[in-house]
Amino acid sequence: MTGFRRALVTLALILGASFSAAGAAAAATPSDASGPAQLDAFGWLAGGVWVCDGASLPETLSRIETRYDLAPNGRVLRFSTRFVNKDGTAGNGYAGNLYYDPGRRTLRMWYIDSANEITDGPVTLNGDRWSIEFTSDGAIVGRPGPMHFRVDVVRQTNDLYHWALLASRSGGWKPVFGLDYHRVAEAQAGSSS
Repeated sequence: MTGFRRALVTLALILGASFSAAGAAAAATPSDASGPAQLDAFGWLAGGVWVCDGASLPETLSRIETRYDLAPNGRVLRFSTRFVNKDGTAGNGYAGNLYYDPGRRTLRMWYIDSANEITDGPVTLNGDRWSIEFTSDGAIVGRPGPMHFRVDVVRQTNDLYHWALLASRSGGWKPVFGLDYHRVAEAQAGSSS
């Protein structure tokens, strides 16, 4: 159970999150003005609480909640994720940022988990699909040690997205698992199951 929960913390994303930005990155310039424009495509995530209910989670978890908000300076989309147990207590979570890196001329995401481990990687955007690639512990797929992963987030509607974790194996991307997140009002988050 701990391994699965840790993998969710380490790999979610991004909620999560988490982009095939060939077109967006190629058109981007390293000027200060490009950062906010690059984040416009993610504005639909802000507001309310994104909830994945317990139907597809380990038996001790009730739900996963993720919140997104645009930083006051407009340069970062911040997010935080918490795991809510069946008894109502909150387990470990993580928090991070989606931003445009002018030096690398690309979107990037980084987040830190409760064990103080940082996950970082490039973000690509292709229509309603965004992805993040990163290296993390492969224990979740039975291969402890560094392994390359990708998270895809596909917007179904402005209030529903599908999050999927894929592992790089045998020269291709193999699905590990996926979750559906729906947006609820902040007041409803505690009553979701």
